[in-house]
Amino acid sequence: MYAFPILTAESGCTYNTGSPNTITLSGTAATNYFTVAQAVADGDGGAVDGMTVICTARKSDADVLEWVATYDATGGTLSEVTVIRSEGTISNGDTVTVDIHGPSGAMLKEQWQVRLGWGTASSADTNQTLVVGEILPWDISGLTADRDVLMPASPASGDRCGVYITTGDDAFEGIVKLDGSTEASRVYLTGDKQVYRYTGSAWVIEDDVRKPRFAVRKNDQSGTNQSIPTGAWTKIIDEMLGTSEKDAGSLWDGTNNRYTAREPGTYNTTGLAVYESLTSGDVWIVGIYKNGALACILARGIAGGSGVAGGSGSKLIVLAAGDYVELYTYHNASGAETLANSAASAGYCYFSVERAGD
Repeated sequence: MYAFPILTAESGCTYNTGSPNTITLSGTAATNYFTVAQAVADGDGGAVDGMTVICTARKSDADVLEWVATYDATGGTLSEVTVIRSEGTISNGDTVTVDIHGPSGAMLKEQWQVRLGWGTASSADTNQTLVVGEILPWDISGLTADRDVLMPASPASGDRCGVYITTGDDAFEGIVKLDGSTEASRVYLTGDKQVYRYTGSAWVIEDDVRKPRFAVRKNDQSGTNQSIPTGAWTKIIDEMLGTSEKDAGSLWDGTNNRYTAREPGTYNTTGLAVYESLTSGDVWIVGIYKNGALACILARGIAGGSGVAGGSGSKLIVLAAGDYVELYTYHNASGAETLANSAASAGYCYFSVERAGD
C-alpha cells in the first residue's frame, strides 16, 4: 500500500466540497487534470519517485478516461504518459470521480479530500479554536492543565479543519470537543493528527492518525526475586517487570507498578508470571486488577510436578481516563513462593497494555 497523496485540481478546475472525491473540470479537458502533493504532516513517506500509476476519471459508466502517468516526487506531479482507455465524452464543466492505482492495482488514494494548509504554529497553554481550511500545529509540552480543542463557529457543510501535535506532553491532553462541550477524542502524543469535517449538522472525525497508546514491561532476569505469600492476591512489582520495552506517552507508573489510561477506550492487557518452584498440585493464577479490584483472570493452572510453573494470557478491558490496571498473581502452596527473576531458573515476568479502540 503506498502513501496517501492528496489530489488538488489543476489550474482552472474546482472542488465540489459536498462530494470530496470529485472535481469539476475547466480548462484543458482531456489531459493533465491533476497535480499531486504529498500528504501533509506525518512523514510516513509517499509514492515512489518515477513510479508508474494508472489514473481513472469517470463521469458515468459510459464516460471514462484512463491513462498511465509517472509520479514526480520533486515536482509533486502526475504527468500523462499514455491514454489507455477513452469511452464516451468528458468535457469542460463536467464533474468526474478520480481514482489512482499503483503497481498491481494497489490503491494510492481512492477518495481524495480538499487539501488543508498549515495554520500558525501555537504553543499556547490555552483552549484552541480551529480554523476552517487549516491544520493547527500545536506544541503542548508546556500545558499546565488539559485544554479543549474546539471547532470553528458557523461552519458550512464540507468545511474541514484539523490539529497536529508537534510536541506531546506526559501529563496533559488536548480534549477534542466536536460539539463544544462533550469529549470526542484526545490528542497528546507527538505526531497525533486528526482532521474534522462538518456534515451540515455536526462535526465528525474524518481522519484519525494518532500514535499507538501502549506500554510494555519486560523482565530483565537480573536476579531480583519477589516472594508471593500463599492464599493472597499479590501485585507483581516493578523490579520483577524490569525495564520498559516501550512506553508511548509515559503511561507506566513505576512508583505504583501500574498502567494508567489517559483516555477512554478498550485496552488489550497481556501478562505473564513464572514461579521458581511449585509442588505438584499447587494452583497458580495470573490476573489483572482494575482500580484496585480483580477485573479478569489471564491464566491459571496446576503444577504437574515440582519445579518451574506459570503462564500467560490476554484480555480486553474497558477503561475510562484515569483508570489504572496492575498485574497480580495468586497461588495456594503450603508457604510463600518465589517469582523467579533469573535465567538459570527460567524466571520471567511480562506485562503490556495497549489501547485497541473506543
